[in-house]
Amino acid sequence: MFHLEQGFNPKGPSLIDEQLAVSGVSNNAGWIMAGVSLVSGIFGASSASKQARKQNEAVQRQHEYDKQAYQARGDKLVSDRQFTIDTIATKERNEQRLATYQDSAAARRFNYDMMIRNREQESLNAQFVRSNQIFNEQINLNEQSASNAARNELTALMETRQKLAFDNQELIIESLRNRGSARARGVTGRSAEKVAQSYMAELGRQQSILAETATSAARSTKSAMREIAQDKFSADLAAYAQKMLAPGTLPEPIKPIATPVAEFIYPRELQPFDFGPEPVLGAMQDPGAAFAGSLAASVGGIASSAMGAYILK
Repeated sequence: MFHLEQGFNPKGPSLIDEQLAVSGVSNNAGWIMAGVSLVSGIFGASSASKQARKQNEAVQRQHEYDKQAYQARGDKLVSDRQFTIDTIATKERNEQRLATYQDSAAARRFNYDMMIRNREQESLNAQFVRSNQIFNEQINLNEQSASNAARNELTALMETRQKLAFDNQELIIESLRNRGSARARGVTGRSAEKVAQSYMAELGRQQSILAETATSAARSTKSAMREIAQDKFSADLAAYAQKMLAPGTLPEPIKPIATPVAEFIYPRELQPFDFGPEPVLGAMQDPGAAFAGSLAASVGGIASSAMGAYILK
């Protein structure tokens, strides 16, 4: 135990001690209580100072953490923006690559379709030319066939007429021979005239037959010529029906258009407000001031305890 009487009043008894001595009141208990309060005040002030230092250390650690977290958030924001830019750039490259591939595929398809179209056009043109050649050849063949048939009919008619002419000459010669024979036999007068008339009548009858034969041959030839003309017309019509129509010009394949490419928007540049305010150091406490304040409070308590001790009786 501290001897608070000696330690607290080294210069001698105070006015209160004198009064207490006169009154006969012992102040040992009061000084003990005052000493206890003083010791408690000193310990309290020291504890308050330590608490202030710990609080300052915690505030400093929190400030360091806040700065690191602020820096980390800023780095993450920059990294996320760059990642977004890289992602958009990748999508844009892929979009352009896909559009280029589609354009190339469309161009190849167009060229292939154009090649097929040109082949079909060339084939149709060749078929049309060949069809015209066959048609013209068929028409010429029909013309030649009709001409040959008509020539044959005319030749037959001519031969018939020549034969009839020879026959007519033979009839005339035969009639003259018969009349000559009658004169040679001495037939004269009216008998000779009757014989001549009979030969003339027979000649006329035979010539009539020949004339009818010639007329009939001519009619047959005309009928054959008409039939030949009809056959030729029918053959020409059949050839024309088989003739290929002009193919014209086949339509070209539709030219492909460029594949549209999507437009991409990149993130804007980061601004200071994107990072937010920098962390600030929190309120710091002064350990000396905390100690002094606690001690002052304790001294007040000690004085109160001492005064209470003197008053007690």
